[in-house]
Amino acid sequence: MKKIIITILLLLTFSFTSYAQYIEGQSSSNNDNIYTTLASTDMSNDVRMCTLEYAPVCAEVQVQCIKAPCFPVNETFWNACMAGDNKILYAWTCDMYINNLAYTRYQVYAPKLETRLNFISTDVLYDAIDYTNNVIQKTALLKLTTSEIRDRITVYTFIKDLFKKEISSRY
Repeated sequence: MKKIIITILLLLTFSFTSYAQYIEGQSSSNNDNIYTTLASTDMSNDVRMCTLEYAPVCAEVQVQCIKAPCFPVNETFWNACMAGDNKILYAWTCDMYINNLAYTRYQVYAPKLETRLNFISTDVLYDAIDYTNNVIQKTALLKLTTSEIRDRITVYTFIKDLFKKEISSRY
């Protein structure tokens, strides 16, 4: 009798859990919620099985826009599998390595730096953005304290954003 009750409880638990996961998956608009086990990438429309292991990554996601240029945005994914074909910048959440207060303080230097960027070709600025992304990715792997990594990535992100802003102003 106990075995039957335990079996029924397990089946009911499984049923309710599956239903809750289904409802939660239906109400969520992004692919990185805790209940998602199937991740699809917008670019290739492939479906892959992903574990629910929490190992967040910050990846660049290409967005569709009406006016060129269209730069990717950083998005945190539950793990590398769920990031799909998006370029992973570093392991952890996107906002972990940005010091918003320092980023805001850097805005004082923006006008002076922007005038210097006027003389740099668009192709060189695109190359600089790619290079900055690689530096950010490698900086996150350095054996430094989290605050040192955060300070460096904040500076690189600020500079990369200036490059993007300059390119956008040319179109």
